[in-house]
Amino acid sequence: MFYRKKHFSDRLLFSKASIEEIVKQFQEAGFLDVRFLIPNEYKKFKKFKFEAREFIDLNYNFVSQILIAKNENEIIKILFVNNPASKTTFDDTTFPSSNSESTKFSIETNDPVRIIGLIDFVDSLLNSSSTRRPVLASLQNKLFTISAFYLFFMSVLFVNIFDSESDIKFTFFENHTFLLSFLAFVSLLYIFYCSLTPGGLYINKFEHPFISFSKRIFIGDLKDNLIISFILFVGKLLFSGFIVNILWFFFGETLINAVKFLPTIVQ
Repeated sequence: MFYRKKHFSDRLLFSKASIEEIVKQFQEAGFLDVRFLIPNEYKKFKKFKFEAREFIDLNYNFVSQILIAKNENEIIKILFVNNPASKTTFDDTTFPSSNSESTKFSIETNDPVRIIGLIDFVDSLLNSSSTRRPVLASLQNKLFTISAFYLFFMSVLFVNIFDSESDIKFTFFENHTFLLSFLAFVSLLYIFYCSLTPGGLYINKFEHPFISFSKRIFIGDLKDNLIISFILFVGKLLFSGFIVNILWFFFGETLINAVKFLPTIVQ
């Protein structure tokens, strides 16, 4: 068997209609055996593999799931992840867990010539079926990265901005404190928005994520809670900045002297 894996955007969003269209397209392409595999942690369902119609009729949103489409000579698997922070496992050798693999699909075929065509088919099918446009999904990921980097950068510079005795002077930051604080607030809001509106496969409609996950916090349900995931993520960013500041406090002067001394070595 010839085998390939390919990543697809974790911001792509799939509804009940989306998945019905995907299943239909697979069946029309000759993949008549379409099933879904759910995580081993959902023991209340008694089994972990469902036929396509049976899975859709469950009308349940899992934190992750695997679509498996087969014909006589080929197997296509698609890993949909609703919550990247959740740790779920599958009885599957290709995607053993949702947290060890990002959103991906895999192709297994006896004919190496078909690999490229099947990859293009699945890629196009996912992009066209997503209710969130691929261009928008890509832009949201880029803005998330920029926002996260900005918060980290500001947490690193925070001490130096307000420390008059700091060896490093950031005149621009000192003169534009309000603007930079506002941008940090906007970045925080955007990360919050992205954290509560991830991609994935949602068969069942539910109330607004903020309301839903807030209710879960008040009743003590913290597992797979996206608000908790957001708090932990921002906490890690700020803590990383704090650690960098501590390291700079102890080793910053040594580093500056080393940089100043470097040209004399080169000469």
